[in-house]
Amino acid sequence: MSKKVLSIIIAILVIIILIATISSIKHYNQRKQAEKFMNYVTSTEVDSDIKTPELMHIVLAAYKGNCEGLNIVKSINYIANNTIPEINKKCGNKMSAKIYYNNNKYKIEKQTGIKSFDEFYKLVERCKVSKKSNTVESMRADVNSIERESNGVKARIYVKYNDSDEISFDIKILNDVFSDKTSVIIK
Repeated sequence: MSKKVLSIIIAILVIIILIATISSIKHYNQRKQAEKFMNYVTSTEVDSDIKTPELMHIVLAAYKGNCEGLNIVKSINYIANNTIPEINKKCGNKMSAKIYYNNNKYKIEKQTGIKSFDEFYKLVERCKVSKKSNTVESMRADVNSIERESNGVKARIYVKYNDSDEISFDIKILNDVFSDKTSVIIK
């Protein structure tokens, strides 16, 4: 083999190793973020900044599953205070939403239950606010949207951000509790 061919092979191997390393680091970071989310949601600690959506007690009364009410409310708070502001900040158009989704698939699925870009983009479109406010002013559950299903209950949540629009998203609270992903999925 000539030195030129050997140099090309070594360069290709170095590139492959770099790509594998970057991919591993990215996946590790997403796993850590998902773990942090699950530790927060499943803890029994009550934070002073947790807001229970108005009329949420009616949704919880309709729910017959194994997830604790506190954990459900913490999941909704996380979505409203973290997930949606991050989406609004990083997903200005369909292309940026696609890039964000592809770079954060694992985290998005574990935190929201969303498993496809089409589902994710529906959330992006539904949750756009006119101003990039990330401070929740109020939240409420739509009692007219409650639907019981064999594996959980569905409801719509409205979130009003300071100096901005009210947005809504549908949730489904699954009957089962999981250790590695949320039981409150966005529909």
